[in-house]
Amino acid sequence: METEMKTIGKESGFSEDTEIHIPPNTSNNNNVTDLNKNNIGTNGADKPIKITFKDWFKNYLNKFRTKERSPPMTTVEDMIFSFIGSILGIGLVAALHFHVTTERDFQFLIGSFAASAVLIFGAVKSPLAQPRNLVLGHFVSAIVGCTVRVALYNVNIAFSCALSVSIAIVAMHLTKSLHPPGGATAMIAILNREEMWHGYFYIFMPVLTGALAMLLVALIVNNMAPNRKYPVFWI
Repeated sequence: METEMKTIGKESGFSEDTEIHIPPNTSNNNNVTDLNKNNIGTNGADKPIKITFKDWFKNYLNKFRTKERSPPMTTVEDMIFSFIGSILGIGLVAALHFHVTTERDFQFLIGSFAASAVLIFGAVKSPLAQPRNLVLGHFVSAIVGCTVRVALYNVNIAFSCALSVSIAIVAMHLTKSLHPPGGATAMIAILNREEMWHGYFYIFMPVLTGALAMLLVALIVNNMAPNRKYPVFWI
């Protein structure tokens, strides 16, 4: 298209013979795109790109390649406080289990607390180790485990184990409380003898009481370390 011609007068600081070429359809927004040229909203819309299985599989294998390296080893000071926190945290729960609850046929100690100790004493900055994740993650997982046991235990125990862990993961995601040991908490509810849990009482003892006891130790010990701050967040 031919460009428009405009003559600027002397009042603009130019001579009468000065000519400026202005392209047509000039917009104040230089980023505006002509929709018709891109066929947006027309029959010429872009078609979805087809990916062959070969391309997909090649991309899948490439995901195993990485140039990243593992982080450096933590400091000796950090190891010492991890050791102290773990021995006191697990020690407290184990003492309550073996000296308080055994005579009443209750349990206070479950295997998933050992995994929690690794997180809350060994990886204190991890989102997975924060109080919300520790307590709520175990709590919702225990609810899931007990519910699946009641509903499906007599149907298929293997399927019940798989289902309880899988639902617990989703439940922790939904409540923003992802805590890996929670998966073990859900499955332990399926595997142990029913009389040990007294129905849904498993949620409160050993799960909730044990998690709170571990949290108490974590709050005290972790904050004694000069380079530690716990928690990073509460909610």
